[in-house]
Amino acid sequence: DKLGARFVNRDLEGGVPIVILESAEAIPDVSWLPDGRLLYSKWEPAVIGNGNCNFWQMRVDGHTGRQLERPRQLTSWSGFCMSGSSSTADGKKVAFLKWTSHFATYVAQLDGSGGRIASSKRFTLSETFDQPLDWTPDGKTLIFLSNRRGSTGFYKQSLGEESPHLLLASESV
Repeated sequence: DKLGARFVNRDLEGGVPIVILESAEAIPDVSWLPDGRLLYSKWEPAVIGNGNCNFWQMRVDGHTGRQLERPRQLTSWSGFCMSGSSSTADGKKVAFLKWTSHFATYVAQLDGSGGRIASSKRFTLSETFDQPLDWTPDGKTLIFLSNRRGSTGFYKQSLGEESPHLLLASESV
């Protein structure tokens, strides 16, 4: 039901791919460190709010590409995510982008000339990722992509309604 991630390693000459890392949660960032460790940030959904990421590491055999140890959590941070990591040549320092996002979908009126936005108001009331996609032909209902309830799906919500209606769940997408 979740987006998740799967990383595989494959010999350049062909052969069967080897699964290095598989996660039900999204992996916003991955870096190979010089000593063969895989450093990555893993999305950890929160019970309330947007969740956060933490750094994890796993040692990988440089010759076979196989996992040498189970993934190990390195941080216990909350309230933000990390991406864009870069390590020093000796693998002892890492720089990364720390970010947070709060999503809110708004609906606004455009004036007749299209040169001004007026009377904007919050449309969806949850703190989930709701990406507006299109309107129904009558302009009264918004179609949007959302990660509500831990899975991504397509929803519709009419102006004046407080709750959306599921159109298509992630297992169908």
